[in-house]
Amino acid sequence: MLAQFLRQQADSCRRLARATFDLSTAEKLRYMAAGLEAKAETLDEEDAPGAHMISGNGFSTNGSPGQNGH
Repeated sequence: MLAQFLRQQADSCRRLARATFDLSTAEKLRYMAAGLEAKAETLDEEDAPGAHMISGNGFSTNGSPGQNGH
């Protein structure tokens, strides 16, 4: 849900960048859009099944037991 919001904000930044005549402002807006997209991607990866698992030990990154019952 937050990732979707961030992508919408990135789209808004890109639209504003295309609409402005100030090249410096357009560059900053494109940079902001890229950052928002990157954050959304990170959130998507964190929400993916098994994303919090450390390979091989059965424990999540917060130290709680993972899916294999350790």
